[in-house]
Amino acid sequence: MASDLSNLFPARFNSFLWIKKISPGAWFSSFYFLALLPWLGKNRLLGLDESFYANVAKAEVRDHHWLPLYFLGRPYWEKPPLLHWLHGLSLGLGGPPEASLRIWSALAGAWSLYFIYRLASQLAGGPSGGVACALLLGLQKHFILYSRLATMDMALLCCLLGSWWKISQALDSPHSQAGHPLLRAGLWLAAGILVKAWFGLVLLPAAGIVLYYRKPWPFSKRQLFALFFLPGLTALLGWLAAYASLFGKSFWDWEWNHNVSGRFFSGGWSSPENTRYHLDFYADLTRQGFAYLWPLLPLGLFSWVRAVWEDSRRKRFDPLKIIGVFFFFYYLFFILWGMATLINYLLPLSGAAAVGLGFLFRSQGKNQDHWAAVSAFLLAMLNGLTDNRWASLIFPLSFAPCLFPLNHFLPGLKPFWFRAGAVTLMVTASYGALDYWRHPPDPNHAWVATVLAHPARYPGEPLIFVGENTDARALEFYCDYRIQAVDDLPRQRPNEAILFGHEKEAVFFPALR
Repeated sequence: MASDLSNLFPARFNSFLWIKKISPGAWFSSFYFLALLPWLGKNRLLGLDESFYANVAKAEVRDHHWLPLYFLGRPYWEKPPLLHWLHGLSLGLGGPPEASLRIWSALAGAWSLYFIYRLASQLAGGPSGGVACALLLGLQKHFILYSRLATMDMALLCCLLGSWWKISQALDSPHSQAGHPLLRAGLWLAAGILVKAWFGLVLLPAAGIVLYYRKPWPFSKRQLFALFFLPGLTALLGWLAAYASLFGKSFWDWEWNHNVSGRFFSGGWSSPENTRYHLDFYADLTRQGFAYLWPLLPLGLFSWVRAVWEDSRRKRFDPLKIIGVFFFFYYLFFILWGMATLINYLLPLSGAAAVGLGFLFRSQGKNQDHWAAVSAFLLAMLNGLTDNRWASLIFPLSFAPCLFPLNHFLPGLKPFWFRAGAVTLMVTASYGALDYWRHPPDPNHAWVATVLAHPARYPGEPLIFVGENTDARALEFYCDYRIQAVDDLPRQRPNEAILFGHEKEAVFFPALR
């Protein structure tokens, strides 16, 4: 009997050994997703693109407008349908509407952190650096915000990171094993196109650079086209052909005049005033949304470029490094600066920046590198804890650590101080994100509560809303009113109902009878 028991327990224990094979990145991303779930429905829809896409999903479920899509009674062709269909499916299953719509962004955010872990682990030389980079990015306010917004942006970041990771794997695989990661890279590319149209292609220039320099390939040209380029090309042509057949010339006019040329002609290169506005806008956004991250970026990028330069001198071309550094600078100057200023454009750049921080966690770093990293950690903690009050001073100081690796006369610094600085930075970043995590911004709470307390007498009843048009779209998701946004209260009382904000409270005047 005793021998039977002794044989039984090891057998049961061995059945759980698969748990040990799960990577730290998978554990971390799973925990991140589960931690997001209780808070997805805590705040009402925000007046960003979230309110726009929510009304498209509402039309799918209520009016069965699955293809073509509709927005407030008008045909909608601004984005491919993939994520809109997912929003409609989850919304139709019931539950809190905000959580139902945001579940896909939460999943994409968790998956993005998994890819950050895999990419940064390769650059850092170990899993601890990968976990640190994923954790640091996941605790930034801007990343948390878009992990629980029903928009396309976190899904796009996930697709870009997935394609980046898989094509790097394919180029570093033996000949017989390169096909599978190459196909997955192509499928992630296709998914990015079906999520956010042309923006799914922004990784291709970086991929082209590495394909040019990294030879011989472990796959043939035919495999490269069939497995990597063909899925994306099929997705792109399928989306364009479907929308052209549904909407005709109107779709092409909007696609070219607004979505392509319109964005560039209103971008930062259009005039000195626009350039100045772009720089101020993104600087303020970075300070507010990445307080614990941006003081590390100059050193991270310096280390990244230095590593690529050293590899090129030795005639080595690491696809992971080349894709990352080229994508960062290409996106920075071409997309972030060249196109119309939008808050969500910064998100893909933050993923590449977090991966670049993996160089700070290299176990084989020299004393000078440790001094530089610890100094950058201190600046990041100072900036986050002071809530950006000293940002104008910290910004120029954040470039100083880049000079430390060039100084060979610095005294030795024990690895303990580097590890202590990294852990302290993670703890302080967690503290800074805790309140934002539990209390997400909810500017439309009072308006939504008021409009729900005074339902429309009939679908389409007019309501004048004194506020932003984006907030009016959010209100239309919750009610049957046809809302018209205006800047100021009308001088004379109109026949329609009026809803406006006063001292952060919503005031409702019913329609005149």
